[in-house]
Amino acid sequence: MINFWTTLCPYCVEEMHNIQSFYNSHGHDIEVLGVNLTNADQGTAGVKNFLIVNHYTYPIALDVDGKVGDLYLIRNIPTTLFIDTHGVIRFKYIGPMSPETMLEGLAATAASEPRH
Repeated sequence: MINFWTTLCPYCVEEMHNIQSFYNSHGHDIEVLGVNLTNADQGTAGVKNFLIVNHYTYPIALDVDGKVGDLYLIRNIPTTLFIDTHGVIRFKYIGPMSPETMLEGLAATAASEPRH
């Protein structure tokens, strides 16, 4: 799961608590990564401070030059992609996700994986 966000986006900030809860509950089933579009945000120091103050512990990458957002053609935030182990996007959601939406993305990704 890759979630693209900025601290300046109220919808992004709104969903981060849900992402943290999802990470705490399902981090053993799926990789969770937040990608802060730092080039469109308040800078590296501001983002790091935001994460510390709000006690977010799931992995966050800083896209300081915008290349990751461009690679995935991110035009709206928040945008979340659920990608399978082969690199195929199995579920895309634009807007703040509810816990139910995250479970839907998890199910879509898990359904694409071979059973052993």
